[in-house]
Amino acid sequence: MVKKILSILVWVITAGGIITLFIFSRMNYLSTPLKSISISIEGASGHEFVNKDTLLCEISSICHIDSKNSIGNINMLQIERHLNNNPWIEKSTAYIGLDSILYINLKEYEPVLRVFNKSGKSMYVTEQGVVFPTSKTYTPRILVASGNFDFPTDTKMNDSIYQSSGIGDALHIRQAIQKDEFIQSCIGQIFRNNAGEYEIAVNEVNARVILGDTCQIDDKLLKMNTFLKHKLGSEELHNYSIVNLKFKNQIVCTKK
Repeated sequence: MVKKILSILVWVITAGGIITLFIFSRMNYLSTPLKSISISIEGASGHEFVNKDTLLCEISSICHIDSKNSIGNINMLQIERHLNNNPWIEKSTAYIGLDSILYINLKEYEPVLRVFNKSGKSMYVTEQGVVFPTSKTYTPRILVASGNFDFPTDTKMNDSIYQSSGIGDALHIRQAIQKDEFIQSCIGQIFRNNAGEYEIAVNEVNARVILGDTCQIDDKLLKMNTFLKHKLGSEELHNYSIVNLKFKNQIVCTKK
């Protein structure tokens, strides 16, 4: 019985010692000044929407790193809120390591299309249809859509605005273009005319190339592929003012 009591007492003392040591280590860690901030951007290639130096200054100000603020006083919620409010950041993680360094890992939105509205203002669109603003510091080389697109750029776009804006259709056309390497190399721009129909600007072709709506877009671009491979470089192609792909199983060309 005495041995059992002594055994329990030893375990209690050991557990108490471990807890005390943990609390002491935790308090010591929280009182340690934050050493520095490390920011990494996933897939960054030297040109980003998020300026790393600017973001570093903003986070340093939140952390009061100049005054050697202790880790326990760092407002992680404020840091996460600041990152989430950045329109170019798709996702982010922030944590303080055992080395007393604040690590911030970011992933930017990756645009595949830039759409200009009828007022000449533009937004970027991702492959998933996420719309986000342009940047003064970085302009990626991607396909452009312009013309009769109707959407605001100063407010967050809701579903009803997105559906009526034409952005979804332009993205659908872009995705169809990407399926054909030859067509991809030929097409310079997507255009939405006043009738709400879509046209494409084709390199070395002065004629209007009309797609119409997005129905059977793959078939229309396949016809365009065949047409261009037969006509590119020929004088005949320069005689057309309109190349119309709207009609099933045929291409209707209008001469100048």
